[in-house]
Amino acid sequence: MTAAPSALSHASRSAGNADSVPLPFFALLADSVSRVAGRPVTFAPCCFLIVIWVAAGPMFHYFDASRRIINTATTIITFLKVFPIQNTQNRDDVMRAAGVNEAANWLCERSRRIGG
Repeated sequence: MTAAPSALSHASRSAGNADSVPLPFFALLADSVSRVAGRPVTFAPCCFLIVIWVAAGPMFHYFDASRRIINTATTIITFLKVFPIQNTQNRDDVMRAAGVNEAANWLCERSRRIGG
């Protein structure tokens, strides 16, 4: 079973082939978000913001608005990151499936040559 031609062409474009066609805006955004979100340089400031929020709690007497702010911010950030990261994962899966299919086809052809 082979992947759909449109999925393969999209996957090969995201792999950065020399003859690639420009990716749609969302795919470029998904690639950028995935690259930036997965770096320690991005994780460190997020941890720093949480530490600041925790340290500021006693100063502001743990008022409800501070909890609402942090809950809302983390929910929005998580929601916005899920879709681009999932898009990147889906394209990676298509590329892997294409590679496995190519290897399986090569093995079948090789076994036919040996056996026949």
